[in-house]
Amino acid sequence: MRGFKVPVSLLHSGLKHAPLTVCLYLLFRQKNGVADLTYGQIAEALGLSEKTVFNAVRQLQAKGMVKPENKKRGGRIAATLFRLISQPTGFWVWAEARLFELHLSASDLQVYLAVRCYANGHGFAWPSIRTLQNDTGLARQTILRAIRRLSMASLLRRQRRRLLCGRLGRNLYKAFSCAERETLMRVYRKKKACIRKQRSRHIEKHLPLSAYHGRTEIASVFGPAIRC
Repeated sequence: MRGFKVPVSLLHSGLKHAPLTVCLYLLFRQKNGVADLTYGQIAEALGLSEKTVFNAVRQLQAKGMVKPENKKRGGRIAATLFRLISQPTGFWVWAEARLFELHLSASDLQVYLAVRCYANGHGFAWPSIRTLQNDTGLARQTILRAIRRLSMASLLRRQRRRLLCGRLGRNLYKAFSCAERETLMRVYRKKKACIRKQRSRHIEKHLPLSAYHGRTEIASVFGPAIRC
Protein backbone atom coordinates (compact mmCIF):
# COMPACT_ATOMS: atom_id res chain seq x y z
CA MET A 1 0.00 0.00 0.00
CA ARG A 2 1.68 3.19 -1.22
CA GLY A 3 1.53 6.05 1.19
CA PHE A 4 3.48 8.59 3.19
CA LYS A 5 3.76 10.08 6.66
CA VAL A 6 1.83 13.27 7.36
CA PRO A 7 2.96 15.27 10.42
CA VAL A 8 0.04 16.07 12.71
CA SER A 9 1.27 19.66 13.11
CA LEU A 10 0.64 20.19 9.37
CA LEU A 11 -3.11 19.80 9.96
CA HIS A 12 -3.08 22.95 12.12
CA SER A 13 -1.03 25.04 9.68
CA GLY A 14 -4.04 26.96 8.35
CA LEU A 15 -3.30 26.10 4.71
CA LYS A 16 -6.12 26.25 2.19
CA HIS A 17 -7.03 23.52 -0.28
CA ALA A 18 -4.43 24.03 -3.02
CA PRO A 19 -1.39 24.69 -0.76
CA LEU A 20 -2.32 21.80 1.54
CA THR A 21 -2.76 19.25 -1.26
CA VAL A 22 0.43 20.44 -3.01
CA CYS A 23 2.37 20.18 0.27
CA LEU A 24 1.02 16.67 0.88
CA TYR A 25 1.92 15.62 -2.67
CA LEU A 26 5.46 16.97 -2.25
CA LEU A 27 5.76 14.99 0.99
CA PHE A 28 4.63 11.90 -0.92
CA ARG A 29 7.11 12.37 -3.79
CA GLN A 30 10.10 13.66 -1.81
CA LYS A 31 13.34 11.75 -1.33
CA ASN A 32 15.72 13.03 1.33
CA GLY A 33 13.74 16.26 1.54
CA VAL A 34 13.79 17.00 -2.21
CA ALA A 35 11.02 16.44 -4.79
CA ASP A 36 12.14 16.49 -8.44
CA LEU A 37 8.96 17.45 -10.34
CA THR A 38 7.51 19.93 -12.79
CA TYR A 39 4.52 22.17 -12.18
CA GLY A 40 2.71 20.29 -14.93
CA GLN A 41 3.25 16.92 -13.25
CA ILE A 42 1.87 18.23 -9.95
CA ALA A 43 -1.11 19.83 -11.70
CA GLU A 44 -1.92 16.62 -13.60
CA ALA A 45 -1.66 14.44 -10.49
CA LEU A 46 -3.89 16.71 -8.36
CA GLY A 47 -6.35 17.80 -11.05
CA LEU A 48 -5.37 21.48 -10.71
CA SER A 49 -4.18 24.08 -13.17
CA GLU A 50 -0.49 24.97 -13.41
CA LYS A 51 -1.28 28.54 -12.33
CA THR A 52 -3.02 27.25 -9.18
CA VAL A 53 -0.04 25.00 -8.39
CA PHE A 54 2.38 27.90 -8.97
CA ASN A 55 0.41 30.18 -6.60
CA ALA A 56 0.22 27.37 -4.02
CA VAL A 57 4.01 26.90 -4.13
CA ARG A 58 4.46 30.65 -3.67
CA GLN A 59 2.26 30.53 -0.55
CA LEU A 60 4.27 27.59 0.81
CA GLN A 61 7.47 29.49 0.03
CA ALA A 62 6.16 32.55 1.89
CA LYS A 63 5.53 30.34 4.96
CA GLY A 64 9.11 29.01 4.72
CA MET A 65 8.05 25.43 4.02
CA VAL A 66 9.21 24.93 0.42
CA LYS A 67 12.05 26.38 -1.63
CA PRO A 68 11.75 25.82 -5.42
CA GLU A 69 14.97 25.62 -7.43
CA ASN A 70 15.02 25.40 -11.23
CA LYS A 71 16.85 22.39 -12.69
CA LYS A 72 18.33 23.28 -16.08
CA ARG A 73 19.24 20.84 -18.81
CA GLY A 74 20.78 22.06 -22.07
CA GLY A 75 20.20 25.67 -21.11
CA ARG A 76 16.47 25.10 -20.53
CA ILE A 77 14.45 24.52 -17.39
CA ALA A 78 13.74 20.78 -17.37
CA ALA A 79 12.23 20.46 -13.89
CA THR A 80 12.01 22.11 -10.51
CA LEU A 81 13.59 20.87 -7.31
CA PHE A 82 11.24 21.49 -4.41
CA ARG A 83 13.23 21.49 -1.18
CA LEU A 84 11.16 20.98 1.94
CA ILE A 85 12.89 23.46 4.24
CA SER A 86 11.01 23.14 7.51
CA GLN A 87 9.49 19.70 7.68
CA PRO A 88 7.13 19.56 10.67
CA THR A 89 8.24 17.15 13.34
CA GLY A 90 6.41 15.26 16.06
CA PHE A 91 3.56 12.81 15.76
CA TRP A 92 2.53 11.69 12.31
CA VAL A 93 -0.30 9.78 10.63
CA TRP A 94 -0.12 7.42 7.65
CA ALA A 95 -1.93 8.63 4.51
CA GLU A 96 -2.54 6.63 1.36
CA ALA A 97 -1.49 7.95 -2.04
CA ARG A 98 -4.95 7.20 -3.47
CA LEU A 99 -6.40 10.01 -1.38
CA PHE A 100 -5.28 12.43 -4.11
CA GLU A 101 -7.63 10.70 -6.58
CA LEU A 102 -10.69 11.59 -4.46
CA HIS A 103 -10.07 15.39 -4.73
CA LEU A 104 -11.16 16.10 -1.15
CA SER A 105 -11.34 19.64 0.16
CA ALA A 106 -8.83 20.95 2.67
CA SER A 107 -11.23 20.69 5.61
CA ASP A 108 -12.23 17.13 4.63
CA LEU A 109 -8.56 16.10 4.43
CA GLN A 110 -7.79 17.68 7.79
CA VAL A 111 -10.73 16.06 9.57
CA TYR A 112 -10.13 12.65 7.98
CA LEU A 113 -6.43 12.61 8.89
CA ALA A 114 -7.18 13.96 12.38
CA VAL A 115 -9.60 11.07 13.01
CA ARG A 116 -7.01 8.62 11.64
CA CYS A 117 -4.56 9.93 14.28
CA TYR A 118 -6.72 8.46 17.05
CA ALA A 119 -7.76 5.26 15.23
CA ASN A 120 -6.76 1.90 16.64
CA GLY A 121 -5.65 -1.11 14.63
CA HIS A 122 -9.21 -1.72 13.39
CA GLY A 123 -9.81 1.88 12.33
CA PHE A 124 -12.09 2.82 15.25
CA ALA A 125 -11.65 6.17 17.03
CA TRP A 126 -13.71 8.27 19.45
CA PRO A 127 -12.28 11.82 19.57
CA SER A 128 -14.59 14.61 20.63
CA ILE A 129 -15.47 17.54 18.37
CA ARG A 130 -13.45 19.82 20.67
CA THR A 131 -10.40 17.57 20.21
CA LEU A 132 -10.79 17.75 16.43
CA GLN A 133 -11.12 21.53 16.72
CA ASN A 134 -7.84 21.75 18.63
CA ASP A 135 -6.05 19.47 16.14
CA THR A 136 -7.26 21.14 12.94
CA GLY A 137 -8.03 24.72 13.98
CA LEU A 138 -11.42 24.51 12.23
CA ALA A 139 -14.78 25.72 13.48
CA ARG A 140 -17.30 23.28 14.94
CA GLN A 141 -19.80 23.62 12.06
CA THR A 142 -17.01 23.17 9.49
CA ILE A 143 -15.98 19.90 11.17
CA LEU A 144 -19.58 18.64 11.25
CA ARG A 145 -20.04 19.43 7.55
CA ALA A 146 -16.75 17.68 6.75
CA ILE A 147 -17.88 14.58 8.69
CA ARG A 148 -21.12 14.48 6.67
CA ARG A 149 -19.24 14.76 3.37
CA LEU A 150 -16.75 12.07 4.41
CA SER A 151 -19.65 9.81 5.36
CA MET A 152 -21.18 10.33 1.92
CA ALA A 153 -17.81 9.51 0.35
CA SER A 154 -17.64 6.22 2.35
CA LEU A 155 -14.42 7.28 4.09
CA LEU A 156 -15.90 7.76 7.54
CA ARG A 157 -18.79 6.32 9.50
CA ARG A 158 -20.15 7.90 12.65
CA GLN A 159 -22.19 6.19 15.36
CA ARG A 160 -23.70 7.95 18.36
CA ARG A 161 -23.14 6.21 21.68
CA ARG A 162 -25.18 6.47 24.88
CA LEU A 163 -23.79 6.16 28.36
CA LEU A 164 -25.32 3.95 31.02
CA CYS A 165 -26.97 7.00 32.55
CA GLY A 166 -28.79 7.68 29.26
CA ARG A 167 -26.80 10.73 28.19
CA LEU A 168 -25.09 10.93 24.82
CA GLY A 169 -21.39 10.11 24.94
CA ARG A 170 -18.62 10.63 22.42
CA ASN A 171 -19.23 9.63 18.83
CA LEU A 172 -17.63 6.43 17.59
CA TYR A 173 -15.91 6.82 14.21
CA LYS A 174 -14.80 4.17 11.78
CA ALA A 175 -12.14 5.51 9.40
CA PHE A 176 -12.00 3.46 6.21
CA SER A 177 -8.87 3.16 4.12
CA CYS A 178 -9.06 3.63 0.34
CA ALA A 179 -8.94 -0.16 -0.17
CA GLU A 180 -11.82 -0.67 2.30
CA ARG A 181 -13.75 2.12 0.60
CA GLU A 182 -13.42 0.41 -2.79
CA THR A 183 -14.74 -2.84 -1.27
CA LEU A 184 -17.72 -1.00 0.24
CA MET A 185 -18.46 0.70 -3.09
CA ARG A 186 -18.39 -2.65 -4.93
CA VAL A 187 -20.81 -4.16 -2.39
CA TYR A 188 -23.06 -1.08 -2.65
CA ARG A 189 -23.14 -1.20 -6.47
CA LYS A 190 -23.90 -4.94 -6.41
CA LYS A 191 -26.72 -4.45 -3.89
CA LYS A 192 -28.12 -1.53 -5.91
CA ALA A 193 -28.12 -3.66 -9.08
CA CYS A 194 -30.01 -6.43 -7.24
CA ILE A 195 -32.63 -3.96 -5.97
CA ARG A 196 -33.06 -2.52 -9.46
CA LYS A 197 -33.53 -6.03 -10.86
CA GLN A 198 -36.13 -6.89 -8.23
CA ARG A 199 -38.04 -3.67 -8.95
CA SER A 200 -38.09 -4.38 -12.69
CA ARG A 201 -39.48 -7.88 -12.03
CA HIS A 202 -42.15 -6.41 -9.74
CA ILE A 203 -43.17 -3.89 -12.41
CA GLU A 204 -43.32 -6.59 -15.11
CA LYS A 205 -45.55 -8.70 -12.83
CA HIS A 206 -48.04 -6.04 -11.78
CA LEU A 207 -47.85 -3.60 -14.70
CA PRO A 208 -47.89 -5.68 -17.91
CA LEU A 209 -47.29 -3.80 -21.15
CA SER A 210 -49.35 -4.47 -24.29
CA ALA A 211 -49.39 -2.87 -27.73
CA TYR A 212 -52.64 -1.07 -28.60
CA HIS A 213 -53.03 0.67 -31.98
CA GLY A 214 -49.37 1.69 -32.09
CA ARG A 215 -49.45 2.99 -28.49
CA THR A 216 -48.49 1.49 -25.16
CA GLU A 217 -51.29 0.65 -22.77
CA ILE A 218 -50.27 0.24 -19.14
CA ALA A 219 -52.61 -1.69 -16.87
CA SER A 220 -52.15 0.22 -13.64
CA VAL A 221 -52.79 -1.38 -10.28
CA PHE A 222 -53.84 2.02 -8.91
CA GLY A 223 -56.73 2.64 -11.28
CA PRO A 224 -57.96 2.31 -14.88
CA ALA A 225 -55.61 1.69 -17.77
CA ILE A 226 -53.39 4.59 -18.74
CA ARG A 227 -52.50 5.17 -22.38
CA CYS A 228 -49.24 6.93 -23.19
